[in-house]
Amino acid sequence: MIKFRARNMKENRWIPPDKFLINPEGKVMTRADATAPWVMATDPIWLFQFTCVPDANGNEIYDGHILAPVSINQHERFIVRKRADGAGFFLKSINGGSDRPLEINTYGYALYKIIGHILDNPELLAA
Repeated sequence: MIKFRARNMKENRWIPPDKFLINPEGKVMTRADATAPWVMATDPIWLFQFTCVPDANGNEIYDGHILAPVSINQHERFIVRKRADGAGFFLKSINGGSDRPLEINTYGYALYKIIGHILDNPELLAA
């Protein structure tokens, strides 16, 4: 199963996972609470896909997260991006370094930790 996080861009807030779904036509549906009916979202909604990789602390990494290495070069910063061909994710360097794959260790955890998100922490995007 593919997991997503959703952000209501008009209200500038994250939508709780139980308050949105993507219907078979690929449209985002929302609801006010668990008993309310699903309705087509009218506000702009941005979706961020789960990479299926946890960070070094066990937190789920999604497209749009800002990561820092946990060992060497801890000053480096990367944005998690989906590859143009849709076949996985890569790390886009913020500091002018090289882009790289989203690497994991032998225990299945990323070699990075989440330090923010592009929408919540734009100050981290400054090189």
